Amino acid sequence: MNKIKTKEEIKELVEELRNKSKTIVTINGSFDMMHVGHIKLLQEAKQQGDVLIVGVNSDESVRAWKKHMDYKDWALRPLIQQQYRAEMLAALECVDYVTIYGEPDCLKFIEDIKPNIHVNGEDYGHDCI
Repeated sequence: MNKIKTKEEIKELVEELRNKSKTIVTINGSFDMMHVGHIKLLQEAKQQGDVLIVGVNSDESVRAWKKHMDYKDWALRPLIQQQYRAEMLAALECVDYVTIYGEPDCLKFIEDIKPNIHVNGEDYGHDCI
């Protein structure tokens, strides 16, 4: 089974999952330089519902965000290309589906999926989406 889906495929899939009364959980990020903190957060996110969908920032959106945040090396980011980041995430047992989105923030990703639960890491604070 290919866990990596296009935006269109993920929208259709979400509709099917809703019809089956599945609890949909989303999480998003660039997941560049994946580490154990990412893995633990993904595992915790999966425990919140039936299906975990991970939104991955495209290469272009990572650069745009890093530039916006005034990172000096923004043009060199991400270090790992979007397809490889998506493949690493898809290889994890706790991840059901992965989709790549091009916007610098996750609002459209969340609006398109309308998850039952959206998970953020503690480091983003209480004012985060």
